[in-house]
Amino acid sequence: MKSKMATFSVRNLLRGNLGKTMFGKNKQSTGTNLGFPRTLNKAELWAVTGSDITCAADTWVRVGQTSIPAQQVWHLGQGVSGGNPEEIGHVHFDIVDDTATNSVPEPGFVRLGMANSPENMQYYAMEERSEDLSSTSTTVKIARSDELLMPERTDFIPAQFIEIITGENSKVVVDFKSDAVDTVVETGIGTGAVNIWKVPITVYQ
Repeated sequence: MKSKMATFSVRNLLRGNLGKTMFGKNKQSTGTNLGFPRTLNKAELWAVTGSDITCAADTWVRVGQTSIPAQQVWHLGQGVSGGNPEEIGHVHFDIVDDTATNSVPEPGFVRLGMANSPENMQYYAMEERSEDLSSTSTTVKIARSDELLMPERTDFIPAQFIEIITGENSKVVVDFKSDAVDTVVETGIGTGAVNIWKVPITVYQ
């Protein structure tokens, strides 16, 4: 008789009895958060380091991405849905153009999601207007009204693909569909916009 062996993975470890003994139970079943919060910024996410990105009108363009390191699992968002807003992750994107004196916000749609390494599987957690995710202030402080709350989420990924999409070498991705042809910049010009990106994640390792 062949013996049956459970497939080993970080997720199965945390869900199984060994995970319960060593670490406590997984958040998804008990509300106990074994992961820790982290916020990705523009320097980590910008898709073409050192270069601006040309956007065609009404066309999705990859403007941000970063890969999940070895031996980590990432979930988009932080905290529990319906919880204290100060304990939930906040998403913010200042997407600005190449106006010579001062960059100004570039209107369009922003998608935030996750993809596997070859990018033949991609799933999006949100699609929102850039105006609802950005600040018109020229100060560093970001108003809560210029951010979107995002609790920890994997519900946008089909269950059979969660381990692939959230694990090592998969990616957090940011796509932008501009209303008009324009160039969006990695570094804002002048003092026209704050130019901050914030993507909350929960890290398991």
